[in-house]
Amino acid sequence: MYLCANFRAVQQKGNIFNDMAQFAIYKIKFEKSNELDTYNQDVNPDESFNNACELFASMFRKNSTLGLFDLQGGERFNNYIWRQDDKEVYLIRLHKSQIKYLVKLEENPEGGAPECIEKQEESNPYCYVIFDNRDNRGQVAVEKSSVWGNNPDNPGVILQDYLSALMTQHFRLKVSFLPKMQPTRIWDYYRQLISKGDVLQSVTFEIDNPDKIKNLDQSQELEISDAINHMTETVKATGALRGVFKLFADHASPFEFDQKVEDFKNMVRICGGQAYHLVLNFKNHKAYRCDEKVHALIKLNREPIEDYKKGAKVIDDTTDEKQEYALVQWLDYVYAETKNFENAAEIHRPRKGRHKK
Repeated sequence: MYLCANFRAVQQKGNIFNDMAQFAIYKIKFEKSNELDTYNQDVNPDESFNNACELFASMFRKNSTLGLFDLQGGERFNNYIWRQDDKEVYLIRLHKSQIKYLVKLEENPEGGAPECIEKQEESNPYCYVIFDNRDNRGQVAVEKSSVWGNNPDNPGVILQDYLSALMTQHFRLKVSFLPKMQPTRIWDYYRQLISKGDVLQSVTFEIDNPDKIKNLDQSQELEISDAINHMTETVKATGALRGVFKLFADHASPFEFDQKVEDFKNMVRICGGQAYHLVLNFKNHKAYRCDEKVHALIKLNREPIEDYKKGAKVIDDTTDEKQEYALVQWLDYVYAETKNFENAAEIHRPRKGRHKK
């Protein structure tokens, strides 16, 4: 496919872009709602469901902003919407207000050292969210940003809950964002994060006791190193439910999770089996379980975003008009790259008091 090849080549030449961001990809899902109130009693949910995409688009066409607020926390969020009449693509710049405490040096009228004056200033950092509401697309791209703890689900769930509440109130529809999940391989994923400056803080190897945990599949014959065999026998001999072997990094000299280390290689080879589990804990990312599926993250430069705001197109021989928005080209590339990925369950805000594994 032309667009996919084009964007893949662009990504491989990443040095031509000065401001590359990562976007997590979600699938939009509509459902009928049974919630009734004074505004929607006369609304037919079946009719709304048949026109769900058009009704969803109306949320972004009416105004240049959303009255966006966190339904649970009550916090309001400045936001701005860009759209083009010839495309069902809606670009939102979503801000999160922060109060910064600054210390200013001001001249001392009595002479001598300057005085330290503390001041508060409001900062409004932001991330971009792109809604692709075209036929047979139905996808959302949320920028990964430190503003939101480097977790795209955080702004995603606020938008999901807010838009779903509006859709329920006016059209008796609910909307969910389902994360697109990408398969990984542990060594590739580890090297990818380390190459980006992340640090491996600990490695946890869990061994289930086959005498205690039912339905463990022990039919598969595995070549297991002596070290792991000894740990397994200790778990069984003590009657423990599960054994945990954990390595903590020395902050002064972080260790490397090396494929050349035989025991590490052995752990990776047997992890994913029902009795063995391997978890890597990084400084800047969530705990990663061996070969698990992770958020699909696709890179995008700022230039297509800025051009879309202005309505500027680029040459594209695949369209009848011979022109297209670079942002729309990217969305076509995203769809092609992720259409076969699994959809996770809809995103939810983390419960209070929940700790990362």
